[in-house]
Amino acid sequence: MDRPLTFEITGDARAACALRRSVFVEEMGIAPEIEADSFDATSEHAILRDPGRPELGAIGTARLARGTAYTAREFDLHRLCAAEGRVVELGRTCLHPDYRGGTAALTLFRGIAEQLLQRGVAYLVGTASLPGTDAAALMPVLRGLRDAALAPEELRPRARGPQAVAVTAGAGDLRAAPPLIKAYLRAGAWVGEGAWIDADFGCTDICILLDMARLRLPGAGRRAPLGSVA
Repeated sequence: MDRPLTFEITGDARAACALRRSVFVEEMGIAPEIEADSFDATSEHAILRDPGRPELGAIGTARLARGTAYTAREFDLHRLCAAEGRVVELGRTCLHPDYRGGTAALTLFRGIAEQLLQRGVAYLVGTASLPGTDAAALMPVLRGLRDAALAPEELRPRARGPQAVAVTAGAGDLRAAPPLIKAYLRAGAWVGEGAWIDADFGCTDICILLDMARLRLPGAGRRAPLGSVA
């Protein structure tokens, strides 16, 4: 994909919800009443577009909310309490099928990161999903994530409740990790301890945590220059 993609953050959820409906409901078979929720109306929505294909609308999106209310349903985040007011929650991230595996994931995340830097946000937190709910089958990827990017003890989120799954000892393998998760790790994100089985979405969630002070983005030095998103 040679032409630049455009990025914006908006309070209008329509373009985001259209892409999410296509990915989560039509492609993945998730019930529409589960995919759309009360957080949409009070959140902002990151939108990635391809000017060369305007008929697609949004080709990438993520939901941004102040606080940790959604993620805290799956992970214990009490170690972030000291940063209250400077934490933004990332969720409902997805890409159009034609843009997976390329640079779109990094472009979307870079746009989000630049906006949060401008706003003085300290931490970005949220869940990221691995397809499927078979924890044993996903264990090599979960181990690889733990071995590569486990959050420091003083900040570490932990999976909670009966759906929580411990990551066992053994060899890890990151090759099957989704492109979005790989983009988060390349940007300097950590992962929490354990995983959480989300039967409604047919996936297994991990917690992503990024200290904005250690943000790194490929192609932009250690930190992205403000205003450089295409």
